[in-house]
Amino acid sequence: LIGEELRFHAGDGGGNFAPPQVAPSPVLGAHSVAAGDFAPTPGLGDGLVTEIVAASNGSTATAVAIDGDSAYLAGSFDGTLKAKGSAARGVFVQRIGATQGWPKTWAAKPDENLRVTSVDVRAETLAVALSRSTSGRPPRATIEALDLDGKQRWTVELEAKVGFATIADVAVADDGAVYAVGSFTGVMDIAGSTLRADGLADGFIVAIAADGKPTWAQRFGGAEGDQATAIAYSPAVGVIVTGWFSGEAAVQRATVKSNDESIDGLVMRLRPDGALLWVRQLGGAGTDTLTDVAISGNQLAVLGTFERALLAGTKPIESAGSSDILLATMSAEGEAHQLQTVGGPGPDVANG
Repeated sequence: LIGEELRFHAGDGGGNFAPPQVAPSPVLGAHSVAAGDFAPTPGLGDGLVTEIVAASNGSTATAVAIDGDSAYLAGSFDGTLKAKGSAARGVFVQRIGATQGWPKTWAAKPDENLRVTSVDVRAETLAVALSRSTSGRPPRATIEALDLDGKQRWTVELEAKVGFATIADVAVADDGAVYAVGSFTGVMDIAGSTLRADGLADGFIVAIAADGKPTWAQRFGGAEGDQATAIAYSPAVGVIVTGWFSGEAAVQRATVKSNDESIDGLVMRLRPDGALLWVRQLGGAGTDTLTDVAISGNQLAVLGTFERALLAGTKPIESAGSSDILLATMSAEGEAHQLQTVGGPGPDVANG
């Protein structure tokens, strides 16, 4: 258990670097953050719903989203998919727990690697992020919006020129708009903007209206590799994005610098129109990444991994092994509240 203070280095959104903000010493529990920080999320009801999604040659789950009494499970399959009856290889989304469940499938071409990277559901809209790659062609990404009966509403493809584009996560807003984050190289034209990657790869954020029209897009990054890894939305907070960067990275008018030119975690808050409200850096001397984020009320939780030592308070927090898992809670204004680490003598990694 750690009793140190936690520092986040804050850009003010105008290109200036504010002094580090110091939160009170966190109170940590062995299994969770303090009670009351996050309200319980309505689940699938009091009863346990069990559904087996199986294919004759194997199936793998990669993402899940919950809305009321329904869950939407996504993954890949090979062979005959149960309840669908078609023999193929591809990916699926299965609605579970509702009165009327259904599977939606996408078939992969013989030489194609197809996978679902993320799903989210809100406002009777199910957003599905697909990644496609074939031999000799860079990966390309597709966002599809479905209604709650599994019928397609629209499709938006993200493809970089002389490079690749991948989607890491999607989030649906109350009005049915979809936000997506990921990484790209080269040049990508989207929402009337031309995004140019400065380094090995840059992170991107794109907003798509409920009718499938991209409304805005932006990149962040610098001369090294940078990536957006997760996104969350709530009406009260807006849009929260996590990721990681190396060296120095531009985030709209703000600039952040990693410790010792290493890889550090990044979390930012945007308005629904894309305007930056704040950006925070979290890291130390090793490779530190943030891979997932959640919003409840005015509270944020970010999940990640840190190596060796995390800069927090008067002295670094040392990992138990080569890397440990990090869970930090923050206010909607970016103020750090609590920090919890999980790890043992070996490498421990968070996967959002």
